[in-house]
Amino acid sequence: MCGRFTHKMSWSELVRLYQLSLDLNPPRNTEARYNICPTDQILYCRLKDGQRVVREASWWLVPPWAKERPKYAMINARVEEVATKPSWKDSFAARRCLIPADGYYEWTIADDKGKDPWYFHIPDGSPFSFAGIYAYNHKLNVTTCAIITSPPVPPVEMIHDRMPVALAEEAYDAWLDPKSDVETALDIVRERHINGQMTVHRVDRQVNSNKWQGGPETIAPIDL
Repeated sequence: MCGRFTHKMSWSELVRLYQLSLDLNPPRNTEARYNICPTDQILYCRLKDGQRVVREASWWLVPPWAKERPKYAMINARVEEVATKPSWKDSFAARRCLIPADGYYEWTIADDKGKDPWYFHIPDGSPFSFAGIYAYNHKLNVTTCAIITSPPVPPVEMIHDRMPVALAEEAYDAWLDPKSDVETALDIVRERHINGQMTVHRVDRQVNSNKWQGGPETIAPIDL
């Protein structure tokens, strides 16, 4: 699964990543965030009238038909069921999005039974995008999203049995296009990712707390 991630890129980096039109995406201040947690407000990119726009959503998907926020975690949608499970399938078919990030955390259990966090990222620190889905719930007046996960590839499989799908940039157009059918979208998340390009290192356990909102020291490697 993916339970925490970072978004430290500037607005100008986000504009370059998605080739955004400034007319549709007015500049905004984006504070560096080193410990984004479930239910937090996050940025996501979708199509509006054929143009890419960046908007905000809560990270914990609420299906359009739900009367309240689900009590079970809906932050990750497994690729094995995202096209068929009622909670996910409508969003996967018609409301796919990109969720900008520059790294994410997974955990292992240490000899002292504590949880050791590991930080995955592109070696040069470049921003990337998780494959995501979103939904708007009229009853609750809330826009929410989830990150799609899949079985891992190296080096992720050394740490965890799932990985959030980080899409290759050349797949962005097809992923966002509502004309791409479900099978095409499934092929994209299964094959057109960059997770194998990532590197990983241990970071301090301070990130284990969802109340921790540190700075660059949060993702600094620690000696093993």
